[in-house]
Amino acid sequence: MVRVVSIAKRRDGCMRKVRFFSRLPQMGFVVVSTLTCLMHSLAFAEFAAATSVAPESTGADLQMLIQKIDKLEKENQSLKSEIEGIRAEVQQIKSASAAAPAPQPAASSDKPVMTASAPIEMYGYIKVDAIGGDHQIGELTLSAPISTKDEGNFNLTAKESRIGFNIKGPAIGEKGSLVGKIEADFWGNTTDATTTPALRFRQAYLDLKYPNWDILAGQTWDFFAPYNPSTLNFGVLWRAGNIGDRHPQIRWTGNMYNLLGGAGKFTQQLGILDSKAAEQVNFGAPLFGSYSALEQKIFGKVTTIGIGGLIGKSDASTTNTDNLTVWGAVLTGKVKLSDVFSIMGEAFQGQDLYAFRGGSPAGVDHDKAVRSQGGWAQLNIKPGDKIQYNIGGGIDDVYTDSLTTGASAVWDYNASGFANVRYDLAKNLQIGLEYQYFMTNYGNQDDSDANRFQASCIYNF
Repeated sequence: MVRVVSIAKRRDGCMRKVRFFSRLPQMGFVVVSTLTCLMHSLAFAEFAAATSVAPESTGADLQMLIQKIDKLEKENQSLKSEIEGIRAEVQQIKSASAAAPAPQPAASSDKPVMTASAPIEMYGYIKVDAIGGDHQIGELTLSAPISTKDEGNFNLTAKESRIGFNIKGPAIGEKGSLVGKIEADFWGNTTDATTTPALRFRQAYLDLKYPNWDILAGQTWDFFAPYNPSTLNFGVLWRAGNIGDRHPQIRWTGNMYNLLGGAGKFTQQLGILDSKAAEQVNFGAPLFGSYSALEQKIFGKVTTIGIGGLIGKSDASTTNTDNLTVWGAVLTGKVKLSDVFSIMGEAFQGQDLYAFRGGSPAGVDHDKAVRSQGGWAQLNIKPGDKIQYNIGGGIDDVYTDSLTTGASAVWDYNASGFANVRYDLAKNLQIGLEYQYFMTNYGNQDDSDANRFQASCIYNF
């Protein structure tokens, strides 16, 4: 509304200028005529005075007056030319005003918007990683050292580069709106021994939004465990204390504001998920999830505390009809200590959580669900606008009494610690360095550890 009023005021100002300039030729003619008469009168007066005072110099004075009259005639012609120029400018302004299109509202984002049947905003980044270490690390070179491969490794890759599209759909009623997202990266190959990484589906969903609630359907991050640490390692401490990945889901979110004296916000999420694990698919029912979070100032510090949960069934055996319970309980926390320091983390407990990156790569050991607990924590230090440091660690601890003979892929625990620095070289351009240490105690293998180094260059668009 403010923009429309502003545009209307500028158009009114333009029309006033047009009317002013349109009168200039008439005004100029009157001015020129008046000046001409005055100049001729002055010239005649000078002539009369000169002839009456000094008759002997009449010839010289007459010549001087003739020169002045010629000069005035030239100035008169110059003024006429200027008036003609003003008249032409006025005509151009009238034509431009009549042909000008209706004003268009500015785009809501600084990013360029593509249009199909709906506005589309493209985003993403190009990320180049140089990774090295003194030990082979398994499961997409991310989570834990392999005890049987006690040798160094080096990997140079850009497969974490990402591209996505935010789609703005139609308005729904007076206050509702529909938005969507499609996102992909190049982790479709689980091996690093390739120069042609495959495109991989990450997120795709529709979200019906209203001021205090929304309903989302599609694939996105697991809502019952929403936090991730700020590692350069693509693995974000998966299998080392951090659970939660991206899965198909239908989720409702409700927000309540002005709680506890007007400064609090409460968020509740409920929904169903598909873990994409064969055992859960075979059971024929989805998993049910929940997350509740309260954001409130505690001792003057903005604090968010959340509780998440997951429950369902899986059919882990092809030889009998015994079903196993899939469950998980999650506690999350985040505190902004100051403009420089902030901390965050998660803790979990549950069983058969391998599809959600918890409890080692195996969720079932000899028809028995693997139970585990763990968590992670991180300190973020941001002393300036361009630089930040992150220090953290986590552990995935498997209950040994849930193991039978000890599958080779199951560990007693897997722990990891990391430290990194990120620096913004320019707008949207960031470089980073990271060190990460892994220590793993396998149930049926030799223990192992690894030192991992990573350098990254990231350009966001």
